Amino acid sequence: MQELMLLKQMVGSEGWLHVAFLAGMFAILIFRRESIAIPGLFKLSILFFAASLVLPSLIVPFVGVMGGGGNVFGGGFGGPNSEAGFVVSLVYSGAGPSLFALSLMCGVFALFPRKLPAPRAASVPTKHPLD
Repeated sequence: MQELMLLKQMVGSEGWLHVAFLAGMFAILIFRRESIAIPGLFKLSILFFAASLVLPSLIVPFVGVMGGGGNVFGGGFGGPNSEAGFVVSLVYSGAGPSLFALSLMCGVFALFPRKLPAPRAASVPTKHPLD
């Protein structure tokens, strides 16, 4: 069961979303580098993206230890580790998507200008020559 979940995570429907995000980030770096307004936030976006790919795989051993037998979602959280097993399972199921969402938000916000241009002051209307 756990292997199927990992396989689904690796080649599942969100895999194409990850590929599209990574291709977009590389396209921005190659073709539109000057449009990155906040480079530090762009780098943080890449770090969040890498963590969203790696962190769920790193949590798998903890799910096996806390869950008793490696059963992630189906029962098996009995005994003294019940709350800890639930928390680890919750982190396991939500870490990847939440980190990817943070990555996407940081990537988009890095492209916004730091300050929006000030609105133009309204000019004083001139009198019409026939008035």
